[in-house]
Amino acid sequence: MQLLFDVIKQEYRILLASQFLLIMLMIIAASGIYLIEHQVQPEHFSSIPQSMWWAVVTLTTLGYGDVVPITAIGRFFAGTITILSLAMVALPSGILASSFSEHLRKRRSEFRNKIKHALADGALDMEELDDLESLRKSLDIDVQDAVELFDIVHSHQQQQKPKS
Repeated sequence: MQLLFDVIKQEYRILLASQFLLIMLMIIAASGIYLIEHQVQPEHFSSIPQSMWWAVVTLTTLGYGDVVPITAIGRFFAGTITILSLAMVALPSGILASSFSEHLRKRRSEFRNKIKHALADGALDMEELDDLESLRKSLDIDVQDAVELFDIVHSHQQQQKPKS
């Protein structure tokens, strides 16, 4: 959870910008569907604020079906808004996933570099093992992942040694 909070903290400006765009699209969608459908469906689209329900359901692609456009232009508009909303709703997910992945990569890289440094003299002493374990815990790296990283680094260093 801490990693997720770190990602949100780092990406909050981009996430806020994407939310702002989503809100703007929702206002445009509610206004547009109101202008298109309010005369034929005044019970569902009697005002822009009431049309917001349709906009939210459409933008989130839930599509309850309780309020739908019935005119041809209304359906075309709804389809266009739905396609646009797919990108807008997916944008924050993509931002979070990308940043989450980058944070994990940085953590593993930091741990790998610490392993390389600890193995520089060819052996690990208890102090280096304690430091590695402490770093592993602070970076929240799984024990199995840590062992795999250690094996990779150790194997690579063995291959780099000059043969005598």
